[in-house]
Amino acid sequence: MRLAPVALLAVALGALVGCGPKDPLDGKWTADTFPGQTAQMGDTKVTATFSGGKTFSLVVDSNLPQNMGSIQATIDGTYTFTKDQLKMTATSAKLDDSKLKLPKEMQALAKQQMKDADKNLIKQINDAPAGTIKLEGGDKFSWTVNGQATEFKRAK
Repeated sequence: MRLAPVALLAVALGALVGCGPKDPLDGKWTADTFPGQTAQMGDTKVTATFSGGKTFSLVVDSNLPQNMGSIQATIDGTYTFTKDQLKMTATSAKLDDSKLKLPKEMQALAKQQMKDADKNLIKQINDAPAGTIKLEGGDKFSWTVNGQATEFKRAK
């Protein structure tokens, strides 16, 4: 009957290993800016969802200046979060420009630029270096990429 304590120890250790620390980024977060945002993007709202320590989804809504409408980018992929470094790898991106209200003289240029926008967005995310995460309690974090910080708050 000496196996019983060994079996109990194995079960307890297995439970501890399987229940490692929860990823502090898991959940839904919001921000009012995005790393790399430019003035042309106008007023921006970002929703980031991190799931299971493995996948992410970003939705970036931008209201363009001068009443030119809005554009939405949805980016999905995987991520790694090690110590304080967040590295995202985009696997898909979709740009919705259906709410743009551009003057006629800008429409042809915009259409040309949007042609490969999804691929370009994936490349930008994948080429970006890992960003530094500074956790501030369980409801806030800052994400710094290329010297630009974005403050995220946990969505309620």
